This record gives sequence, C-alpha cells and structure tokens, in this order.
Amino acid sequence: MCWRAFGYNDYAAYVDAANSTGGEPASSPVVSRHLNVQKALNENDVLRLTWAPGRICYLRYLGNLRFRVEQSVNTRLQSGDTFLCGIIVEGEPLYLSDLQQPGRVPTNYVCGKLGGIRFELL
Repeated sequence: MCWRAFGYNDYAAYVDAANSTGGEPASSPVVSRHLNVQKALNENDVLRLTWAPGRICYLRYLGNLRFRVEQSVNTRLQSGDTFLCGIIVEGEPLYLSDLQQPGRVPTNYVCGKLGGIRFELL
C-alpha cells in the first residue's frame, strides 16, 4: 500500500498519527483544584458552581454522590433537580449522571463544556 497517498511516509507514521492527541498525552493525572465528592463533602454541604456565560448553580450534597439543585441562574438545571456526581474539577466540564427532572426521563448532562466550571464550598 502506498501510505504517501494518504499523507504518511510509512505505516509507522500512520500509526503514530492515529495514536496522537495533538501533542498532548491521552491521559493525565488531575492536578488542578478538585473535589473528590465522597471524601471532601458532608451531607448538607452547599456548593456554588459558576460557568460561562453567566451561569450560577447552588447545589446541596445529599450523600451517596447525590446532589440537589437549590437554586440556578441561566441554566437548564432547576430547583429540585437531583443528580449523581463523583468528582468536580475546576476548569473542566462537570459531568452529571442520572439527572432527575420532573416530567422527564433521567439523563446525563454536561455543565461548562466551554472553559469548564468553577466551584466554591459555602
């Protein structure tokens, strides 16, 4: 096979390109500010999350990795919604699982896709 036709000098160059992630490692340890929910939070702790553009959300920790939305501004999350989350990493998107909203099927949801989230324990 002529790898040059596909822009590669040889098979090894093709494999290197296929395994590349744009010069960044495929995986890396979390070194930024973060919360391991199970270790860092107690029941009834409240977090304030913010993300662009102008989104604010207050969460109450219910235990067992479950949160309840207490108040939100400019987000699709509404007061009373609940979800599961095990780790919160500042500057990264927040991934919610088992998002429970009245009248809707449970789903997964991502907050802060662009620029990540910021958090504060109140």
